[in-house]
Amino acid sequence: MRSSFMAILVFIACISVHAKVFLLDAPSVPHSGTLARRAVPVFLDRENQRKWNIVFDIPSFEAKEEKAVPLDGNFSHIEVAGLSNAQRPGAPALPYYSFIVANNAHKLEVELDYEREVIFSDLKAIPARDKPCRCQKGEELFSLKRKEYFQDKPVTLHSLGDYRGRALTLVIIRPLLQWGDQIKAYKGLKVSLESTEGDLFSFKNVVQANKKMLLVAPEHLVPGMREFAQYKEANGFEVEAHTYESIAKTEEELRSFIAKRYAKEKFQYALFFGFENDIPPFKVMTSANPQTPSDFPFFAMGGAGDSVPDVFYGRIVARNNDDIRRQIEKYREFERKNWSDPLGQKRSIGIASNEGWSPSDAEYIQMMLGPMDRSFSIESDYFFQDQRNSNPRQINESLNEGAIWLNYIGHGSGTSWSSITKDEYSSSDIAGIQTGKVKPVIIDVACQNGRFNNQQRLGETFMMAHKKGLPTGAVAFFGGSVDISWDPPAVMAVAINNSLTKAQRGPLYEFILKGQLELLNSYEDIEAAKENFLWYHLLGDPSLTVDFAQ
Repeated sequence: MRSSFMAILVFIACISVHAKVFLLDAPSVPHSGTLARRAVPVFLDRENQRKWNIVFDIPSFEAKEEKAVPLDGNFSHIEVAGLSNAQRPGAPALPYYSFIVANNAHKLEVELDYEREVIFSDLKAIPARDKPCRCQKGEELFSLKRKEYFQDKPVTLHSLGDYRGRALTLVIIRPLLQWGDQIKAYKGLKVSLESTEGDLFSFKNVVQANKKMLLVAPEHLVPGMREFAQYKEANGFEVEAHTYESIAKTEEELRSFIAKRYAKEKFQYALFFGFENDIPPFKVMTSANPQTPSDFPFFAMGGAGDSVPDVFYGRIVARNNDDIRRQIEKYREFERKNWSDPLGQKRSIGIASNEGWSPSDAEYIQMMLGPMDRSFSIESDYFFQDQRNSNPRQINESLNEGAIWLNYIGHGSGTSWSSITKDEYSSSDIAGIQTGKVKPVIIDVACQNGRFNNQQRLGETFMMAHKKGLPTGAVAFFGGSVDISWDPPAVMAVAINNSLTKAQRGPLYEFILKGQLELLNSYEDIEAAKENFLWYHLLGDPSLTVDFAQ
């Protein structure tokens, strides 16, 4: 049943020729050859807690001529060793470096210095590709935004709102800029960042969790909410529980109530019980849908423009109190590791489409699960769309051996994983999963499957699944409520798994948030990264302890 990974390189619209390496110390003499695969010398020299100096000196860059269908003209793929290339469709895909800093106020000043500006004529970076949403089959097509081809700022600052009172700023450094048909390169670029109020922090050290939790349930699910509260209190949590009907009638009233309670208690976790009709989410504008269902606005306490939630949140989807009790049983079983059949705690599952490019979905799934396999000695079952084992029967056979983690990447219909070889893996197939096995955390990079509207969506079905009163399915499901973008959710999923690999043990939503923050930290298309927060939702307990340390 287990299949080996086979990387398939697909070249659709780009035709590359031999690369040239351009040296900043000898701009008039391009050299044939390969760019040295070494990290760009970037380092932080901290003068004091309020000022950082970033020395960013690149020795060379590589350019490969490429065609960009359907555009006319000559373009080049430009690369700097150790840097990613920009992703905003239609803008030049030039190398950049980015990171998030945190300070105590939104007052961050930047100063620039450099040895010299070096001009390279007749060199135009290829634009970043247009990619479809994950509900569509995509082609590698290009468009060009001419205004974006006149760049004059090697450093830009972008406010991301705040996290628990600390202002967040994304810093993007571009050592190469496009100006018409010329590339401007900065030799010996030095960037000074200074916070006029408060110290600067590396945001990686800011995320910390307490054990305070807010619960909200409709009246008919109060018994299940009380049972969940007792379960968390027995594990040392401080729990505050409310009925929705007693605190709010609208989304705005609920947001106001949560904000007031947060100002007083600074709780780290929040959990809603029920579906959209029980506790209505906000309907927010995204590129996918102007009415995207989202719980995010309840928990971003910084107001308009805040991109990061201050609270780890989720939903327990349930039609009745028995649905809640069965999910509590799954949480207890997962945290205590007392499954009837524990063999699956050393197994994971990866399911990938045969689509995508740079990277393909097959490459993404390896990036997600490979580090976990190596770090935790986990054995993974892979189901690639081009291989015969990728079908509902054999996926269920793998789930019935048990698995602690599952990554899917491909198309989703809302009620199915569509990117398999034969048929689809649909909500009805979940009935074939047996009881007593290790039930996975599922990270779903697909459209629609994470919606919580009581219409047999894949995620809610995985969470409520049971057989003869005993729980089956999954212990948590993290997925999108609408059609989602192509690369940002995949980048996030890779980062979620990497954060777990590094920490090994912690609350589930902390790994999820670190994955989302790494997307913000590293993805140049900022708006695409931000809206990923809006359409992704956790079905399950955000405080669930995930433990790979043993």
